Amino acid sequence: MLTRTDRWIIACAIIGVLGLYFKYWNVGSAGNSAEVRVNGKVIANLDLRQEGVHDIIGPQGVSTLEVHAHKIRFKSSPCTGKQCIQMGWAQRSGEFLACLPNRVSVTIEGGEALYDAVNF
Repeated sequence: MLTRTDRWIIACAIIGVLGLYFKYWNVGSAGNSAEVRVNGKVIANLDLRQEGVHDIIGPQGVSTLEVHAHKIRFKSSPCTGKQCIQMGWAQRSGEFLACLPNRVSVTIEGGEALYDAVNF
């Protein structure tokens, strides 16, 4: 049986954990632009404030990027697995999208980065 003090301590712990979660989780700010690379070379910097569809030519064919509502995603790609399309939208600074078979990558830039390093 819980006493009144036990309930008070549990409530404070829950409030504290929720406060820390909202303060430190997903703290990256929205990006302003997307740097597009093919074979490691920068071929375009796309402004995320200008909506549009962009065709990027890679070694396997054309990958299509869509910019909408300050976000970017792979709309289509010639790769077989289509994992790049399944990654969905990216909008926060530091986020990364890639179509590895077609060697096309996108990095969101501007603002405070969501990650300072990523390890695989």
